[in-house]
Amino acid sequence: MRKKFIVLLLLIIIFVLNLPSASFADRKDSVLIVYSQTKEEQIKDVRILETLVGQFRDDYKIIEDADIGQEN
Repeated sequence: MRKKFIVLLLLIIIFVLNLPSASFADRKDSVLIVYSQTKEEQIKDVRILETLVGQFRDDYKIIEDADIGQEN
């Protein structure tokens, strides 16, 4: 009986710890990648990176370091 109580208590604790809190429910994370372009060949690497990130995330933005001060 005591083992069943301990197992039940542990399951309840695990369930409560895995519930998302209200502060995280409304939060939307996004990814910002800033790159510095010194050669024309690097733009190919940026496109490869964009393809890879696009496989995992929908909300990402890739900008050049010269565009950081400008608003889009």
